[in-house]
Amino acid sequence: MAAGGLYDQIGGGFHRYSVDEAWHIPHFEKMAVDNAALLELYLAAARYSPGPDWETTIDGIIDWTRTVLVDPEGGVASSQDADSAPGDDGSYFTWSRAEIQAVLPAEDARFAIRLFGVGADGRMPHDPQRSVLYRAGTPSEAAAGVLSPDRDPTEAASDVIAALRAARDRRTAPKVDPALYGHINGRFIGALGRASVQRGPPTFREIATRAADRWLLHGVDPDRGVAHRIDARGGHGYGHLEDNAQFALGLIDLALLTGRRTYAEAVGPILEKIVADFPDDQSRLRDLAPRLYDGSRVGAEFRPTYPFEDQPHIGAGPAAVRALHRWALATESEELARAARRLWEPMAARTGGLFSAGVALAGAELDLPGTTVIVEGEGPEADALLKAAWSSPQPNLVVFRGSPPPPFRLPTAVRSVAGGSTARALVCVGVSCRAPITEPRELSRSLGSVAG
Repeated sequence: MAAGGLYDQIGGGFHRYSVDEAWHIPHFEKMAVDNAALLELYLAAARYSPGPDWETTIDGIIDWTRTVLVDPEGGVASSQDADSAPGDDGSYFTWSRAEIQAVLPAEDARFAIRLFGVGADGRMPHDPQRSVLYRAGTPSEAAAGVLSPDRDPTEAASDVIAALRAARDRRTAPKVDPALYGHINGRFIGALGRASVQRGPPTFREIATRAADRWLLHGVDPDRGVAHRIDARGGHGYGHLEDNAQFALGLIDLALLTGRRTYAEAVGPILEKIVADFPDDQSRLRDLAPRLYDGSRVGAEFRPTYPFEDQPHIGAGPAAVRALHRWALATESEELARAARRLWEPMAARTGGLFSAGVALAGAELDLPGTTVIVEGEGPEADALLKAAWSSPQPNLVVFRGSPPPPFRLPTAVRSVAGGSTARALVCVGVSCRAPITEPRELSRSLGSVAG
């Protein structure tokens, strides 16, 4: 997918969908919600099987988000249009051979044309002279017989992309829809926070914290939960399950990553509203909470639906269960753990023949033991342990930097030994804890054996 035309090979990020069977020609609109979900996916892939291809795609998604979608006041906008003008069809994103030859030296142009399949399968149907760039082969394959022997193909590919990007930046870019939505920002808050640990740049976390700070100030109401949207007038469109569930999930990760009490203290009230206001009398989670909802009501009767099916992203119902369960693990709350299972069971009973991977995922997490890692100490040794912990594929993983503030709670078995000043990691699975670990590789192996 990342090698095809669905991914913007020059500017990063994914287009909305493909219109051909080879996935070379996309509908060029870029949706923030798709890219947030794909960022989560590629981060997970990097945890399961680390490699440079995942990292390149992760960095590309974030770079596009940072340069195109991030609002100066905080938050991530909703989309970038497909076209730059009426009647246009992807001219900002596509290239002709002549355009590439005009931008690059002759050797680099031949290399780029081969690397990106220009004039091959990615030609635009209405204008075959223009092509969508996709990876037709590896840099080494494209370099054969084209690049000078003393040039590194990977470095040459990076140089070509930089030059084409600089040239493309001089074109008229498609407009950005500046709308800020709760569920989208929640997903980015969590994914960017995780990326800041897995990949390292502090700017990733800064985007996440600025978005969270703005939403907590203008889009989270003590009585109504998370707003669907914020703008210059403040927050509005309250009462949507998806906004509350996804924002809570993102805020949980950010609270764990930063240790900030303001983030941690904001999670509980959101989850309390999910439990109190969204279930019906049969514990089925509704898409809208009548008491919280401030939007239009069509017809004489207000009839919510039950969003447990994935379409195309994880359903709001299983997302809410995952948030409740994850917070229960981080706070040692048996009450929330029971609520998560109670709200999951009606969904599980109705999933036959439906797109319900989210329900299955939530159920698997409910049945697996929680794993808690406490990284103690300061300095690069502790930072390396923290990265190893957050880079683990272990499900139900809660990572703390030192002894966390309330409402977080450490597992009972580790409370008596936590609080050291040397760099070490304490790993607890369920109610049992292991000997302290001081080496990142050993921590990775330990968490891998837990995942088994």
